[in-house]
This record gives sequence, structure tokens and C-alpha cells, in this order.
Amino acid sequence: MAKKYQPPAIPAIWISLGIFVPIEGILLMAYHHVAASWEKTIVFGATIVGGAFVLYSHLSGLDQKRAERAESLCARWQTKDLADSKDIFAKVKSGSMNAVDYACEKKGGKLVLPTDMDTRRKIVALLDFAEEAALAVREDRADEGLIKDYMEEVLVGLWRNFKDWVEKERRSQEEAGDSMYIELQNLLKKWKRIT
Repeated sequence: MAKKYQPPAIPAIWISLGIFVPIEGILLMAYHHVAASWEKTIVFGATIVGGAFVLYSHLSGLDQKRAERAESLCARWQTKDLADSKDIFAKVKSGSMNAVDYACEKKGGKLVLPTDMDTRRKIVALLDFAEEAALAVREDRADEGLIKDYMEEVLVGLWRNFKDWVEKERRSQEEAGDSMYIELQNLLKKWKRIT
């Protein structure tokens, strides 16, 4: 069966140019062919149309930057930088490792670090990545739809598998720990993936 021809997508900026340029042209022609009493009105209209185009272009640029940031975060999940940490994630998911064993705890009023700091560092790297993505979404620096489409299951999996670790860390840090990985938690609540 032959594939149905699909014309290439036209970028939104060209569509908007196709609308705004003719309108500006019409206003320019009208300016030269109307009575003097209408000239200020036409100039005002042209200014409004031009301003709307500038605003649209600016907002489109912001959307593009948010999409690029989201794509960058999604791509970073696939890099070798997180490979060792993702091995820890796989072990915790499979049940062959308990993440809570690598969290700090409070004993006798003092903070006690786990003996295996390398594993703890890898857990922190995973959760820091997830927190960065959640913060970028909240601050509108990354496209939420793209993050949700491509990273939702990863973020949910990280939270579910490391929730007990996070809670133990929060307890060990007392008030300072209350906000630990809160962006990730709040984003997943917003998406109604956790309560």
C-alpha cells in the first residue's frame, strides 16, 4: 500500500508572517489613499498589528526555549553521566537493594552518614536530576507537556522507589530537610500520580 503524501509542516512563524505582512501592507496602502483625518487611526492600527507580531514572536521564542530545555532534560536521562546511577535505580526497582540503607540518619543528635557514600551519591544524582526537571516545569523553563510525555514514568518510578530514602533524609535534616525533593513530589501530585 502506497504511503499517503503528507506535505511538510509549515512553521508557525511563517503562518503568522503570512497574516501580519498582508495586513501591514493593506494598512500602508490605506494610509496613502485615505483622507488626512484617517491617517492617525491607520498609523495606530498599524502600530497595534506590528506590536502584536512582536509579542507573538517573543512568546514563540519562549515556547521554543521551553521545548529545547525539556528535550535537553530528556536527552540527559539517556547519557552515560547517569548510567551508574540508573544501575542503582534498577537494583532498587528489582528489590535486590534497599535504598534506605544509604540514607543519612540522626543518632544522639548527630548526623550519621552511610558507609557507602558512592551509592548515596548515585541516589542523590538520580533524585537531583528529577528535582531539576520538576523545578524547570514549575518555573516554566521547560515544556511541561514534553516532560510529562517523555519523563512521567521515570519521575514516578524514581519517587516510588526512593520515597522512603527521601523521608529518612528529611527526618535526619530536621527543618532543613522539609523541602528536600519537594519539587518532584509536588509535580507528581499535580499530575495526580501520587497523593
